[in-house]
Amino acid sequence: MTVRALNPMGYPPEVTQVHMAERFDTLSGRRVYLVDARFDDSDIFMRQMEAWFRENRPDIDARYVAKRGIYTQPDPELFARIRDEGAAAVVGVGH
Repeated sequence: MTVRALNPMGYPPEVTQVHMAERFDTLSGRRVYLVDARFDDSDIFMRQMEAWFRENRPDIDARYVAKRGIYTQPDPELFARIRDEGAAAVVGVGH
C-alpha cells in the first residue's frame, strides 16, 4: 500500500507593507464617522457609540452613517465622503 501526502501550505504571495495614516493629537473639534457596515447588529452598536460621544465627548462631531449594500461590498461614495470630510472612522462589523 502506498500513501501519498501533500503539503497544503502553498506559497503565499509577497506582501507590500502599507503604513498607517498619521494620527491627530486630538479628535476634539473633528468629525468621526461611525459606520454601520451592514453586518449583524453593527447598527445597534454604532448608535450606542454615537450616544456615548454625545454624552461624554460633545467636542467630537460623531456621526452615524450606514453604508450601501451588504458588508462585503464597497461603498465608494461613502468612503470618499469619509476621506474628504472626516478625521476618522469606526467601522462596525457586528456581533
